[in-house]
Amino acid sequence: MVTPQHLRQRIRYRTQRVARTLGPALFAAVTALSAAAQSYSVTNLGLAGAAITSISSINPNNEVTGMSYMPAGYYRAFYATQADGTIDIGTLGGSGTIPWGMNASGQIVGASDIFRADGLRISHAFSWTKEGGVVDLGTLGGLQSRAIAVNDFGVITGESQTADGKVSGFLWTKEGGMVALPSLGNFSQPLTLNAAGQVVGYSRDAAGVFHAVLWNPGGGIVDLGTLPGTTRSSAEFITDAGLVVGRTEGVDGSGNATLHPFVYTASTGTVDLGTLGGQSAWAVRVNPSGRVIGTSRTATNNSSDTTAFTWTQLDGLVPLTFGGASEARGINASGQVVGIAASAAGDTRAFSWTKSGGMVDLGSFGTRAGAYAVNRLGQVVGFSTVAGPSGSHAFLYENATLKDLNDHLSSKPAGLELFAADRISDGGSIIAITSAGFVLLSPGLAATAPPVVGQISANDPIAVGVALSVSASFTDAASDTHTATWTWGDGTAPQAGAVSEANGSGTASGSHVFAAAGVYPVIVTVTDSTGLMSTVSRNVVVYDPSAGFVTGSGWIDSPPGAFKLAAAATGRGMFSFVSKYQKGASVPDGETEFQFQAANLEFHSDAYDWLVVAGARAQFKGIGTLNGIGGYRFLLTAVDGATLGADDRFRIKIFYYDAVLDRDVVVYDNQLNSGAEGTVQEGTAIGGGSIVVHAAKK
Repeated sequence: MVTPQHLRQRIRYRTQRVARTLGPALFAAVTALSAAAQSYSVTNLGLAGAAITSISSINPNNEVTGMSYMPAGYYRAFYATQADGTIDIGTLGGSGTIPWGMNASGQIVGASDIFRADGLRISHAFSWTKEGGVVDLGTLGGLQSRAIAVNDFGVITGESQTADGKVSGFLWTKEGGMVALPSLGNFSQPLTLNAAGQVVGYSRDAAGVFHAVLWNPGGGIVDLGTLPGTTRSSAEFITDAGLVVGRTEGVDGSGNATLHPFVYTASTGTVDLGTLGGQSAWAVRVNPSGRVIGTSRTATNNSSDTTAFTWTQLDGLVPLTFGGASEARGINASGQVVGIAASAAGDTRAFSWTKSGGMVDLGSFGTRAGAYAVNRLGQVVGFSTVAGPSGSHAFLYENATLKDLNDHLSSKPAGLELFAADRISDGGSIIAITSAGFVLLSPGLAATAPPVVGQISANDPIAVGVALSVSASFTDAASDTHTATWTWGDGTAPQAGAVSEANGSGTASGSHVFAAAGVYPVIVTVTDSTGLMSTVSRNVVVYDPSAGFVTGSGWIDSPPGAFKLAAAATGRGMFSFVSKYQKGASVPDGETEFQFQAANLEFHSDAYDWLVVAGARAQFKGIGTLNGIGGYRFLLTAVDGATLGADDRFRIKIFYYDAVLDRDVVVYDNQLNSGAEGTVQEGTAIGGGSIVVHAAKK
């Protein structure tokens, strides 16, 4: 029920974080913590045996939900806190669960696999609580359903197939169960709801056109229409006061796509927010008082020339810029906006904006910085470049001071480095991107907590038949002892690791020999003597030296303009790949993984079309999935700088075909200078790792 054309909308929806109100006791406690020099405890996020983990949300009470991609090829949803570590929420009897929403009470909703008696795998909407576990919400008579959002009163909205195979939105309550939402024709898609139970989304009318709609409890469906010159629309946000924010799309006379944000209230109707001179603009957040933030293209209509904006009915559209491109990333209940803005000279800076204070540069540890989120207290998190191999560090900005979060950890194992802070809750806990994957940073210490595991070190890339050696450091309470389990990703049985420790901290190590070339997820799970565990993973590259091929593993500093839906987004992009022709094969095989965590993007290849190796440069093309959605194509270029006395370089272009526009649409491409295409200067110099173009064995 999800297509590539919906990815832009789903990414924005999945990452929306509207500010919530804190209770007086919690507000006072967090205020006291922020006034003092604060240290943070670390909790690894991710399920045991998981190859990849992504985060869906963190609520005001510092509860986290996300999902881990398991080597068997499915996602499992989890719940995590400082004290509990990461908990698998279970399934409805099948293999996978995907979380789509969580409320302030920690109630999680989403979709879970079910295997019918005839072996058919389907999915049903579910609700999960720590006390009640996973509950099947059923369907509207069809095979499948999916819960998308839940409000703080436990009211759920989502979509379901009906008995005749159509797709309908639904509203679910504990008292009334699942009830169909009316449509404009034969299809409806809710996206979110407010505290009053008002639902917004889109519906297809009798002519087959998608219109933004509002469902009022007991009041039927309201068609919000489209703006002049546009052909389809969608409502994406709604405040508790009933202000709706959405987008409306069209195609101009030259065949170029246009996109405008709008707001709707019962008194004003649908109002076009306009753009800052370009063909397209889009909203990304709205706070409880109705202040909207977003990004607009400028008069050049270049995808890299974007300007952040804020809007209210009183102020209209206000640009947020230091003279160059900018992107708004977060807003709190007070109307403080944070994001990333470049100067006219191109220096990328983290910014904070308020109506009274205007644009403020938050500073940096090096040359560039970006702000990703802000909480009720005005605490801002993000990243800043630093000198050295890590490239960037996570920061916390509070009390007019920029703090490196790496210097404020209560227990940090060797190899753990915080690259960026992605989210901060109104309760003061932080989600950070690290060398060991996502972690939760919690103010203070918990009475009991799982071990903290650092980055896996490995001696790859290695040839088939050569032993891989791996190790990872961990820290924990002095009274705990530990065991470790390694999983190799090649179908062999998990293996107990060797543990060397003293006073609760130590190192887990292991070794393994692979029988075939490929990219393998190597996973270690460290379990303490109380039964609490933590998991980290990394990909390793194994090659066959008997034929010409290319391998690579490492990271790039993704440049502004690479992610086309948010041109100012920057940060670490992790890659690993192997591509080669097997003897007698007409197409190459191998695997490619790319993760740009700052934009919540995860790409995995499914198949390759072709591979060309020419000297130090290799290029291959194929198909794959982006954030679990199929139908995407990719083109990867790798340059082995060692043969040229230069840096290794990496480029990946991810795109899909849009049938409405009748053309390819690029989602991500870190090649910004078209003049370098086809040369050994193509792509971005890697920040760490290696790329090797292997000559055929004679």
